[in-house]
Amino acid sequence: MQLQENLLETLRSKFKHSDFRPGQKEVIENLLQGRSVVSLMPTGFGKSLTYFFTAAMLPGMTLVVSPLIALIQDQVKNAKNYGLKVAGIHSLLSSEERSRALESVVRGEIKILFVTPERFRKKEFLEVLLSLPISLFVVDEAHCISQWGFDFRPDYGLLGKQRALLGNPLTLATSATVTLDAQKEIIKSLDIPTAKILHAGIKRENLMVKIFDLYSREEKFKAAESYLFDWKVNGQGSAVIYFSQIQELYKWAEYLDKNKFSFNVYHGDLNSGERKKQQVQFFQQDHALMLATPAFGLGVDKPNIRLVMHVEIPASIESYFQEIGRAGRDGLRSQSVLFYDQEDVSLQMEYIKWAVPDAEFVMTVYEKIKKGGEALQQKSILEFKEQLTFKNKRDFRLETALNWLWKLECLKTNRNRLGYEVNLELDAEMADLLKTSFQNERIKKLNQSLLKMVHLAEMTDGCRMQNIYQHFNVVADPCGLCDLCQLKSAV
Repeated sequence: MQLQENLLETLRSKFKHSDFRPGQKEVIENLLQGRSVVSLMPTGFGKSLTYFFTAAMLPGMTLVVSPLIALIQDQVKNAKNYGLKVAGIHSLLSSEERSRALESVVRGEIKILFVTPERFRKKEFLEVLLSLPISLFVVDEAHCISQWGFDFRPDYGLLGKQRALLGNPLTLATSATVTLDAQKEIIKSLDIPTAKILHAGIKRENLMVKIFDLYSREEKFKAAESYLFDWKVNGQGSAVIYFSQIQELYKWAEYLDKNKFSFNVYHGDLNSGERKKQQVQFFQQDHALMLATPAFGLGVDKPNIRLVMHVEIPASIESYFQEIGRAGRDGLRSQSVLFYDQEDVSLQMEYIKWAVPDAEFVMTVYEKIKKGGEALQQKSILEFKEQLTFKNKRDFRLETALNWLWKLECLKTNRNRLGYEVNLELDAEMADLLKTSFQNERIKKLNQSLLKMVHLAEMTDGCRMQNIYQHFNVVADPCGLCDLCQLKSAV
């Protein structure tokens, strides 16, 4: 009882909130009692407050690993608003800014430090961390750990090793969209077997989901007209249209421009300055339209998004639910519209191939590292990709190959170096393991995820939101709002 009273008093005095949101207090209580936690909390439920609060209560420094620089910048800003001493170290800072931030960390002036997982590759950064007591290790958007998910980030898969180097500190892993299998993978990868799994629920009762089975871009244009013009005329809230392909995004940009729509554009091929400019403009306007690829996803925290439209089918239910979750974060009624074209499924199947290297490619990477020596080990991922003669930004075979070689203990990371060095010979047995346990299994898993998304799109009976909740092992009644529920009620 005393702990609960103290927590509420601190919440009101330091963080200026009258009460905790569902799930927040349970996460904080477990962490303060020394128990690691996997926190599953819906988008917009205030998961960042759980580690801001805990960091303020614990001695030493809290290290937060976050997937995107834009997300780090938002988190740093929000934490500073609570009066916390924080810093973010990332590639958009100048070398002088990074050095000053690192010096502040060394002097013990920083309470919370935000970094991307790739930052652990930096020698000077690791050396500083290894000299400091880390009270709390936070892995934000922990679903990026799961190698079977489309949001897989190879450096997220190495965080268990980094945690061990730091002395296995108390750990918080957070996400909004994690299946049971992914939960198990997160716990295993981070080596937190006794972690408490706290689920605050994922239900979004204010979202209306509608899916239209169409063919051709022209049909999609026509179907989109009523939604976009209604949104434009009503002048309430903002909207996001998601695309899988940048070239498709610009086809729609031409169409919208001809129809006198103003919009912003966000995708991975824009330089960081332009992406930031487009994002700032979108957030500054109450009534704004963003055309974006999935690169505009994590960290998008604009409360009044009323419409999320998908022009092409997403790769998985997890990706889809996370993206439509950008809508209605203020709790007001909002809608999601997906234009499903069976031809788009083949595009996602191509992306799956780019995400998964075959055994021959993995062995090529291994041999290049083995023969390349220290000079190759100091190169960046992008430089390494150029040596392998592919430059497509969606081609993640190199990152995945490196991660898998590390898991097979064919490579090791020397803490005094930035890159990898050979640990064991890649013999025939390991090559067979790559063929049987890696490529085929990963492709199978990703295709299964895509097929579940296709099944959701092709449903003609039942409730779409209920189907989504079941995917995350959440029991729910029919939503009453999706197109199928409304069709049933109209009969």
